Amino acid sequence: MKIPKPDMSGTAWARRLLVAAGVAMIAFALFGGGAASLSTSPYLKFVLKVTLAVLVLALPLTLAAGWLIGKVVPVVVRPIVQGACIATALIVAIALPAVLGRGRDATMPSALPRNYATGLWTVLAVVWAAAIVLIVVRIVRRRTHP
Repeated sequence: MKIPKPDMSGTAWARRLLVAAGVAMIAFALFGGGAASLSTSPYLKFVLKVTLAVLVLALPLTLAAGWLIGKVVPVVVRPIVQGACIATALIVAIALPAVLGRGRDATMPSALPRNYATGLWTVLAVVWAAAIVLIVVRIVRRRTHP
């Protein structure tokens, strides 16, 4: 069996340099960013918590949702449902800290001044209403154009 030669093009070298620069920046940030007074433990704890949350919670839930969509949703509308589920997950992940009130301070009324739960439900209703409209359009088109 012949061993393939490594890619030595300019693009490959640029990619390697960018990856090395990114890894160096991550290491620099994790180990205090050059400041002697900063401790690395809060950053390392955060990275570990996020990694565990993704591996223990997000990944299994995503796999289960994908499996369930594949089993339950008809093939004709599956991409629309998948897109709406992805949009829902992203919107909830972004809005959750505000909905839970993280960062709210009674002495600062301008910090998180709105009812973010209502806003979240409104946005999700719009996303799923659009998905339902697209599903209806797709089904009607399929029936009228055999």
